[in-house]
Amino acid sequence: MFWSIAFGQLLLSGSATLLPHPTTLDTDGVSTLPPVTFAGGRPVIVPAALMADIVPIAMIGAEVVGVAGPLGDGYVLIFGDEWIEFDSEWATMPAIPRFWQNAVGWLAPDEPVLPACESP
Repeated sequence: MFWSIAFGQLLLSGSATLLPHPTTLDTDGVSTLPPVTFAGGRPVIVPAALMADIVPIAMIGAEVVGVAGPLGDGYVLIFGDEWIEFDSEWATMPAIPRFWQNAVGWLAPDEPVLPACESP
């Protein structure tokens, strides 16, 4: 299957509102994390054929800036800006480390396949 997810041309900055998803949950496992930094990033465009599975997880206004969902035998998570990975943001926004912890846990392979992923 061929697929493509693209970034829009518009540059966006502001607080990205996180939407309910396993990657955006606060420590209580119910509430959504507060907004996170988005500085000079781009909207994420998901093709119509993938929209049922690849869902928005972050928005600035009406623009989708983060998506996640199942794809093939795994999962995909795309965030339209790199500021979410900078130490300066981690230090000032407690939601960012929690988002990364959730994202890595959600993207990680299930236990039964871990032995197949180990180095020889």
